[in-house]
Amino acid sequence: MTVYTESTNEICRTCRFWLEGNRIGTCKRYPPIIVGPSGVLSHYRRWPLSYDNDYCGEYRPTAEEIKKYKKERNATMPDWAKTDDD
Repeated sequence: MTVYTESTNEICRTCRFWLEGNRIGTCKRYPPIIVGPSGVLSHYRRWPLSYDNDYCGEYRPTAEEIKKYKKERNATMPDWAKTDDD
């Protein structure tokens, strides 16, 4: 089982579902939930709030994080094992 921690960089700040605020953002992995009064014409919806260094089991890296990982991986591999896939 993978443990998602800041040391593995699998945190909200680097997740494709997280929209950044000022150290606090919203997770857009699932639809918003209805909160407060609900009526025919109005209702309140909200996505979960989280800090940028929080983590969960639904992590998916951004395209930028994937490229960064591939670049770091290739830098430590011998020439014959390097890949050009992006």
